[in-house]
Amino acid sequence: MEHDEVTHREFLGELINKNLRVEIKDGRFFHGQFKCTDPAMNIVLNNAYEYRLPSQKMVADAADANTLGSTNFNVTMEHRALNSIVIPGEHIARIELEEFSSQKRHRLRMVA
Repeated sequence: MEHDEVTHREFLGELINKNLRVEIKDGRFFHGQFKCTDPAMNIVLNNAYEYRLPSQKMVADAADANTLGSTNFNVTMEHRALNSIVIPGEHIARIELEEFSSQKRHRLRMVA
């Protein structure tokens, strides 16, 4: 096993049971607790939620309902609870670790 492969495995091992945000190529993203991956880079998340960008119709309806005449208005993202999911590796665009700022500070103190 090469050094890089060991490093990647160690990194993934450190992410087990941490909250990840996984964006897929169609623009949806999932938030959940990372449980495992496989050689095909499929990812399993527990307690997962799916988030979708608002449809064009939702944006148009919100713009029409905007009575203030402002060009700024809010549209809520669609979401749903999924529990456990498998995200195919071929669809993954980006993976982010979700941490509170206090968790980041603690991690940085441990490294320093």
